[in-house]
Amino acid sequence: MDTINIQVAFFLKEDYNKPIEKLSILIQEAFGQPERLNYIPIDNSAPSELPRLEILFKSCRIQASKNRIDLFLNTVESYNENIEFFNNIDYRSLGIQIRRIGFVRTYFTEKEVIDSKKLLAEDLQEIELKEINLRINVEKEVLSKQCNNIEQLEFGERVDLKLDGKKERQKGCFVRRDINTLNEIILELVKDDRKSLIDKFYEMSEEFTLKKKLD
Repeated sequence: MDTINIQVAFFLKEDYNKPIEKLSILIQEAFGQPERLNYIPIDNSAPSELPRLEILFKSCRIQASKNRIDLFLNTVESYNENIEFFNNIDYRSLGIQIRRIGFVRTYFTEKEVIDSKKLLAEDLQEIELKEINLRINVEKEVLSKQCNNIEQLEFGERVDLKLDGKKERQKGCFVRRDINTLNEIILELVKDDRKSLIDKFYEMSEEFTLKKKLD
């Protein structure tokens, strides 16, 4: 089973309303020269979750809106380095406080829809199903923080772009582990808190309930 992407989200205590260029400079100081930098022109009255900034680096991508900052990785090879860069950014120098963390890891495995029928009730197993999408959430306490602990199975098609420009398609199952702190009253998650939670979330992302029943 291959990891095809990892996403780490920092949710802000309050909307970031300072110039987005200042946040961009701070991110580049941590990660270095980007391959592409995109300031997204959007009205200040637009919803807070809409991206205002996207920066592409060699091994990761960062996207920022008013109320969250996301790190996207397509490989685990440079995971530790990029997580360290992301977490060590001096967010407080811009008045940014992190109050929630989300961690999403997506895998891909070669499975057929029929393989998942064993997870269904007997009467449903007799139906000729074209698509199955299963999702469970078992709330869990992680380092004294209440967290959503989600596992999702979604059958579909993986498309990889090869060096020659051709697309390689493969049918299978996307296994998604989504672990995030609940929207509780938390004043701030400081750097050490964030690092501990991210490390634990990574460990939990390799634990499965639904996926084990497919094997």
